[in-house]
Amino acid sequence: MWRSIASNALTLFIVILVLAAGLVAWGRNEFVRPGPLAEPICLQVERGASLSGVSRNLEERGAISDARIFRIGAEYADRAGDLKFGSYMLPAAASMEQVLEAITQGGKSTCGRDLNFRIGIARSDFVLSELDLATNDYVEVVRFDVGVETLPPEYLEVADDPALVIRVTVAEGFPCRIPGDGSTRGQPCPRRL
Repeated sequence: MWRSIASNALTLFIVILVLAAGLVAWGRNEFVRPGPLAEPICLQVERGASLSGVSRNLEERGAISDARIFRIGAEYADRAGDLKFGSYMLPAAASMEQVLEAITQGGKSTCGRDLNFRIGIARSDFVLSELDLATNDYVEVVRFDVGVETLPPEYLEVADDPALVIRVTVAEGFPCRIPGDGSTRGQPCPRRL
């Protein structure tokens, strides 16, 4: 009698082990296979966001098929604590593995808006651009001169966005110097934008 109980227990243990191995293989396959995204999206990861919140957002937007598998895969890859804030372009059919790589690797945002303060010899202006996900090129949203009385509404919408990338472009030969650079030629560059 004890032999049959031991034999049945061993058989049950082997069946459970095979089912667990199958579940792990299915989860890994879900994690690395192409994702459900039909077209690219721009994902905003807020400063201080949790992996749990980001994974739910990704699932709601259709970028991943299952938030739990995404979190388990991130834990298994030891990247659950490496979440970086910013704006990230997720390409169509990106796997959960590729999405995790995009939001945990260091570096700058890969989509969103860009404000360029262009300082020229004759004039200076601001150019606000936004990434067009279809072409992967920045498209000009609005251009306005420095010192305008009324700022354009397109700029006011994004002025306080922490993910806004701000660049300064100075024309070569511009007759000013940056304080502290050791140069004595020209007038100091204006401090206020």
